[in-house]
Amino acid sequence: MSPARRILWAKRIPTGDGDLVADVVFPSGRDETTGPLPTLVVRTPYGRQNYLNDIWLRLVDRGYVLVTCDVRGRGDSDGRFAPWQRDTGDAVAVIDWAAAQPWSDGQVGTIGGSYDGLTQWWAVAGRPAPLRCIVPMAVGVRGRPGGRPFMDTGIPWQYWMWWFAFTAGRTLQDVSATAWGRHWAHRPLRTFHEAVGFPSAAWPDYVEGRIDCLGAGWALSDEELAAIDVPALVTVGWWDDLTTLETWQVLQAGPHAANKHLLVGSWDHAGNMVPRVRLGGEDVSAGTLDPLGVVGDFLDRHLKGDTTSPELPRARVWHSGTNHWEDLAAYPVNAGEQVLHLTLDESGTGALRTEAPDKSTVDEWRHDAADPVATLTPLDNFAFSDPPHDQRYLEARPDVRTYTSAPLTEPVTVSGRVRFDLSVSADATDADVFAWVTDVHPDGRSMVPAGIELEGRRLSVRNGPAPEPLTGGEIVRVGVDAQWLHHTFAAGHRIRVLVSSAFTPICAPATGSGEHWADQEYGRPFAMRVHHGPGYPNTVRLPRP
Repeated sequence: MSPARRILWAKRIPTGDGDLVADVVFPSGRDETTGPLPTLVVRTPYGRQNYLNDIWLRLVDRGYVLVTCDVRGRGDSDGRFAPWQRDTGDAVAVIDWAAAQPWSDGQVGTIGGSYDGLTQWWAVAGRPAPLRCIVPMAVGVRGRPGGRPFMDTGIPWQYWMWWFAFTAGRTLQDVSATAWGRHWAHRPLRTFHEAVGFPSAAWPDYVEGRIDCLGAGWALSDEELAAIDVPALVTVGWWDDLTTLETWQVLQAGPHAANKHLLVGSWDHAGNMVPRVRLGGEDVSAGTLDPLGVVGDFLDRHLKGDTTSPELPRARVWHSGTNHWEDLAAYPVNAGEQVLHLTLDESGTGALRTEAPDKSTVDEWRHDAADPVATLTPLDNFAFSDPPHDQRYLEARPDVRTYTSAPLTEPVTVSGRVRFDLSVSADATDADVFAWVTDVHPDGRSMVPAGIELEGRRLSVRNGPAPEPLTGGEIVRVGVDAQWLHHTFAAGHRIRVLVSSAFTPICAPATGSGEHWADQEYGRPFAMRVHHGPGYPNTVRLPRP
């Protein structure tokens, strides 16, 4: 029997503003007296001991010391937790402390996913001298240029209250004890945190715009991202946080692109550690891969100088539709685009066609904020744990419109981000529009090939952060950035576009009111329309390799 791993518990790291607390784990047979080893640092709000499991300790067993640290105000660390706010000073302090210990050889890498990936981006922005490489998983950090709130969409997310509840206090909260289903109907949303029983300051901060996902405290600028010169392995799954791929675009175009690598797999958020063979009702077993094995090879090369470890390509990407791995010189592989027009055929059925419609038609539905389009996202467990990929349950609703191509005579491959240009109107002062793409199989399944947080646009901020209320049913043109794909629609399949005016429970539905979103009640139902015909473009742009 091999000796047990040795752990130093609750080591205090001075920062000049209180102490941060970390556990230190050594490989089997090693301890603080047996000589220096390369060191891994993770900083987390989710409890430092969550990394003391057989998944992450595999990296320790490859010959690393692991320092797993509670961020400020969480766990045993001093101070107050400030979610979504850069803590680069703390990051540099922890990395410098770890590198200076006698059990460290001074070579430090960082690991972790989701918020623990975010803390790595904040760390590397401080350029700590001992930092040799980073492995941020499943989190975007690039600031969006439009200046609109809520990830530049103008649409607030109810989901964040779930996350604020999860991280309330100093330890992880049992959010499964909250009956979220009945609380989604609570109005006004300003008091949502009180209704669900987690009266923290974070939700009011979000309501008033003091914090925002991809906002000022969260994001790095393109200049900061381009300046990152240490090697980075960025990982994400196709049914995961695809804002990660916006960050990747800046890295691969920057001056230090040669040491940046991307891994995109057939998994969800948790799959960055342990992918599942079945996801969203779909068999994804052909994409089975050991992500932490790839991470270990990357760390060995850059922290140990092990040139026998496999060199990663620029991008290793799961090609959905054809269901195989591809090693690419860049992602996306888009040399052009195919434009399809959303229109109505002679029977009034939504169609996707290569030619623009030559006559004017209107597709109308009733939007009701009290009965909005609702996905089967299981928020009582985890927001993105296993929603179904087959969208027919949404397509059956009268407030979800579909536009479908004829069966394809040959395969169509899409690589890059899908974009919509839509001409819409509403009998209200404000409304939302969402659009996304599915792959319709010959048996009728309408499968979403990527994406969890489908993006839309609030119409009042269609041109920027300054609100422009709708007046008199005016027709406005709006752009919607949708899914990132590396997908082939097979011959005999059809391409489908779904358009809706809500996407709950993740997003708070528009009420049509001009009030602050957190003060609105449900209001009256109103008509939403998509306008087709000359002068009213409705297109989906598919990036083609």
